[in-house]
Amino acid sequence: MTRLPGLLRRGLFCLAIVALVIAPTVALSACTVTSQSDTATPSTSATGLEVPSGGTIAVIGDFGSGDENQRAVANLVAARNPAAIVTTGDNVYSNAGYATLVGDYYGSFVGAETFYPAAGNHDYDEGIAAFDDYFGYLNGQREYTVIVGETAFFILDSEQGLASLDANHNQEAWLRKVVAASTATYKIVVVHHPPFSSGDRHGSTPDYQWDFVGMGVDMVLSGHDHVYERVELGGVAYVVNGAGGKTLYACGDRVTGSVTCFDEQFGALFLTPRPDGLFAEFVAVDGRVVDSFLIPAET
Repeated sequence: MTRLPGLLRRGLFCLAIVALVIAPTVALSACTVTSQSDTATPSTSATGLEVPSGGTIAVIGDFGSGDENQRAVANLVAARNPAAIVTTGDNVYSNAGYATLVGDYYGSFVGAETFYPAAGNHDYDEGIAAFDDYFGYLNGQREYTVIVGETAFFILDSEQGLASLDANHNQEAWLRKVVAASTATYKIVVVHHPPFSSGDRHGSTPDYQWDFVGMGVDMVLSGHDHVYERVELGGVAYVVNGAGGKTLYACGDRVTGSVTCFDEQFGALFLTPRPDGLFAEFVAVDGRVVDSFLIPAET
């Protein structure tokens, strides 16, 4: 498999993931995080969190700009009153810090421990220790599971997964194991670098084009390209949701399976459980519903 430039640029991270494949997933009560091992190295084992009630889940990505665009998305999210927020990474873009770039916009969710971030490349650029410190309820873990009602999110750290192929393969093996063991109705993977993307800045990430179909995954959420896009391949919805506040990119040549690509406005994705399935809609800050689709409930 051909390595991406990130493999060379961040090769020192390869030691941080050696124990991942042997770590079991533990379901914990809401607002409580416990590491699998008191001696676990950060990001070597998955932490499990569980929010007992269902409700709408907001998904944002590439948002930590600290400007009016981020505020517009935060206002959109607040108006929906979600039960939880999941991010696709790049939670900060400057050394202003997490308290300013996350807390000033989504602090009530962080305080309630219902804010579940993926780490992105800019989180590393600004110092990943600050990520671990601010989201202390994750106990330093950057690969972990979150269960909200009938939906399970499996959150990965793709910066480490692109640091070495060994790290990438260990993540894939862990994911295959925990998805197979999950009894959740809907199974969603969150990884910052998109397996498939038509964005003109970064594009697809071959090292994360895993067999999600064979794993039984319903959706893969990513960011990195600052657009909204949905790609449908083999029954899996690959959603790029990087329009959370930082400067938008453009949609380039469309990849195979691309259903829609939107680069005109910022916005957020909302996932709402219904009797017939998990309903997803991307809403722009001007109120337009840009895209909507349904993951059917199991029958």
